This record gives sequence, C-alpha cells and structure tokens, in this order.
Amino acid sequence: MVRLRNIVGVLVAVIGLGLAACGGGGGLPGSAPRASLAGALMLVTGTGVGPLGAGTGYANAALTAALPGYRIAGMTMATESRTQSAFGVYLNGILVLQVLSGGGNGRIGAVHAVTDAVAGPNGERIGMSYGQIQPNRSSCRAGTGNWLGMAICESRGAANVKLVFSVLNYRSGALPSAEALQSARLNRIIWTPA
Repeated sequence: MVRLRNIVGVLVAVIGLGLAACGGGGGLPGSAPRASLAGALMLVTGTGVGPLGAGTGYANAALTAALPGYRIAGMTMATESRTQSAFGVYLNGILVLQVLSGGGNGRIGAVHAVTDAVAGPNGERIGMSYGQIQPNRSSCRAGTGNWLGMAICESRGAANVKLVFSVLNYRSGALPSAEALQSARLNRIIWTPA
C-alpha cells in the first residue's frame, strides 16, 4: 500500500511538471516561461550563480568547496576585450561556467554561464533566440573587440546580468536591426558582482 502511494505521488508530480511545461508559466512580460527553469543545474540571479556570489574566493579550493561534484580547472578564455586566465567549472566533462578573478581582492569577478543547463534570472537558456527572450532593446549595446558583431543586453530585472547574443553573419560595430536581432542566439549569460 505504501509503495502504491509512492508510485501515485511520483505520477502526480510527473503529470504536474508536464502540464507546467505546456502552460505559460508567469514571469515578467517578455520573459521565458517558468517551466524553462525546470531541470536547471544552477540559476543566475542578481546576487550570484548558484552557490557562487560576491564573497566567493577566487581559488581552486574555494570553488571546489562551493561546487561539490564539479571539476575545477584552470583555463584561458576570451572576454570582450582580451584573453585571460580563468577557472573552468565542468560537470561530466562539459564546461558549465567560466569564472574570472575579481582583481586584487581575492574574490571571484564575472562568471560566464556557457551551457543551457544554467538558467538566467527569467529562465533564459543558452541557444534561445533574442525573439524568445525579448530583452529591452534599449538595454542592449553592440559588442566590441572579440565580441564584434554580437549584441550584449541586460537581463530584465537584473542589471548586473548580461546576455550575449550571436548574430549570424553580422560583423559590425553597430547594434543590428530589430529584425536581425530576432533570430540572434544567446551564447553566454554573464553575472558580475553588483
């Protein structure tokens, strides 16, 4: 009898998740449905990325303690303006986050989410289109340097979370037209300490 109750409970939960995924789910106007938060490894908010926040130390040991089960390894990455050292955060061999130094303060700086397993403040996921996310165009700017031809926008409600969109076949220092942006794809979500 207890086993049957457990099975029924699991079925009710699965059906509920299925209905949530089919329904619209709230959130801010223009934001992704809440169902897109389902299954996320971590959530990027204005205060941090999962367990990482402004007080997290920039050291392999500190990141390993904050992210049990993840592998932390040194790497080199390209930011908008330069190439620099960072820590890569991996799960099952897949790069999930890139963590930069906060400078001389010994704390983390920017954290780049680079997989669709991490959700932004409004459910944004890597690979979603600008048209699906609908950030406020007035919060967007054209990328420069290594990110020339990309659009960099604020996430709604979290000014310190940036969304970086790749625009197919676009290599200009100006923000693409509204029409061209609609199909641009999100390729990274960047949190920086407020």
